[in-house]
Amino acid sequence: MAIALTLAVGLPGLAAAAASPQLSKLPLDVTPQLAHATALPVPAGWSAQPMRVTVVLHRTDSAGFTQYLQGVTDPSSPDYRHFLTPAQQAAAFGPSATAYGAVLADLQGYGLTLAQGSANRLTLTMAGTRAQAAAAFHVAIDPYEMDGREVYANPGAPSVDAAIAPYVADVSGLSDVAVPKASIQKAPADVPAATPMAIAQAYDFGALGSNGAGQKIGLMEFDNYYPTDVTQWLQVEALPTSLAGNVSEVNVDGGTSPSGGTGEGEVLLDIDTILGAAPGAQVVVYDAPQNTTFETMLQDMIAGGVTIISDSWYDCEDQVSPGEAQAISSIIASAAAAGISVFASAGDSGNVCNDGSLTGDIGGVPVPADSPYATAVGGTTLSVDASGNYTGECWWGSTGCPGDPAPSGAGGYGVSQYFSIPSWQKPFAPTQTQRSLPDVSADADPNTGIAICQADTGGCGQDIGGTSLAAPIWAAAMALLNQRYGAGSDLNAALYARASSGFHTPSSMLGSGNDFAQVGLGSPDLGTLSFAKPTSVQVQVSPLNVAEGGPATVSGVVYGGYPPNIPMAGETVDLTATAGSLASPSVTTASDGTFTSNFTAPSKPGVVTFTASVAGTSVTGTTPLTVTV
Repeated sequence: MAIALTLAVGLPGLAAAAASPQLSKLPLDVTPQLAHATALPVPAGWSAQPMRVTVVLHRTDSAGFTQYLQGVTDPSSPDYRHFLTPAQQAAAFGPSATAYGAVLADLQGYGLTLAQGSANRLTLTMAGTRAQAAAAFHVAIDPYEMDGREVYANPGAPSVDAAIAPYVADVSGLSDVAVPKASIQKAPADVPAATPMAIAQAYDFGALGSNGAGQKIGLMEFDNYYPTDVTQWLQVEALPTSLAGNVSEVNVDGGTSPSGGTGEGEVLLDIDTILGAAPGAQVVVYDAPQNTTFETMLQDMIAGGVTIISDSWYDCEDQVSPGEAQAISSIIASAAAAGISVFASAGDSGNVCNDGSLTGDIGGVPVPADSPYATAVGGTTLSVDASGNYTGECWWGSTGCPGDPAPSGAGGYGVSQYFSIPSWQKPFAPTQTQRSLPDVSADADPNTGIAICQADTGGCGQDIGGTSLAAPIWAAAMALLNQRYGAGSDLNAALYARASSGFHTPSSMLGSGNDFAQVGLGSPDLGTLSFAKPTSVQVQVSPLNVAEGGPATVSGVVYGGYPPNIPMAGETVDLTATAGSLASPSVTTASDGTFTSNFTAPSKPGVVTFTASVAGTSVTGTTPLTVTV
């Protein structure tokens, strides 16, 4: 308490805070791992150090937003595929402009200034000194030593003034215990490297006939890169150097410079993977200092109009407060409502997070992959034949895997302590009560990974893997799926609904550890993973004229996709006739999208109208039949 008082001396908001004891705590905003830290003396100049904090607001109509988000992926809902921009989300579900303005004014009263607002009004990023932040949130911000690193953190729960308490969900940035780490692994020795193009071939990307054109993939990075490394990689792989023009950069919180280390390699791995596997997509590198919050990064990417987000950086749950994890998830939900898919790395150490915490303990899974609105990507070891065709796969970390009998890492997996199991995941983990990670997997073993060019660590030919490779593989796959089918939004519900096809499933994999818990639904098989939705139904009757009581055949075909020219198999079509009798009033389309039902004409002449309705959609078609005497 003495430290808090020292930090607050001379602050503009101190008098208001002292005069108004009406405060409301944010009890979920204490980092669990702080229990293992050692307090340090407060050094001179501590209170004057600059800080940025991100305040996340509650939606005014949270239940309505959740209902909308469920409907946007449900073909039977009027909200189906009616995505909302961030501003439209705020108008429909809040936070309100009144709430946003009240929080801003309150924090400005403590000397903090607005560094970044948000169109969806979910976040305000405020800048100021450490003392001003401590006063605004009525909490000490103290120095600690943890694992050989000096950090700062709030030892108690922050509070906000009672007047704005109904609006505030979370504040992040009061601690730097969590420093994002990249899910990147180098091969222990030189091995024959794959390429993103080869991995794409193995996963049958070519079956879609698309290249990601029209898609904008945002890469979340806490490091940077040199464009010359990308150009050199394109030359080595005999790809057009003009593809480098697909890459652009957005500096968040002032951006950052290439570190010369693994973080820089992470950025290059992400870029190279997208350029090789989805060469038609635009790639935007969002780079920021490591003290930038995930909330700020995500908000910038959503506002920037990306269609897909790939994130290979993470913290562990025990490094992040429950309130912050939920706040990050709230922003990812906003991305889903805007039609943006988010892929996040599940880690490279099996059921151990990057700080050594085990699954089952708080911290065993990564943030933000733990969000139910993010698609958590685990790791496999991929095997191909001499022609590059898929021959098999194992969970990366498996014993007895033909592709890598002695793996140096393991695809991340585990159970979240912060999020309960979503309804779409429950059938796959019936005994679980909490969210399971990963949702899907892809090649991550560095011994079957790709080679990058990074001049400041030795040039080209550096073999790299990790779920840092798997996440952009899935982002590239989504770019092709979006282009072909117009998929997107709350992707997990859609993926789990297609679990019976579209994947190299756990049961098809080799070695140990090949189950849902460790690889999720499996790796992509894009030739069979269809996101096409019915868009039209053509119906006809033969013959066009029939005698009273005579037979006829009603037939048709259901089409879907983007563009809408894909025959849709397995769709239920409900048939009705204004008179007469249908032998099969409900039929299922065959592999070529066709359906057929026999019909017996009524016993009096006239015109019979047939209507074909695709179940669960508003797609209908009609055709007439003339009944003659």
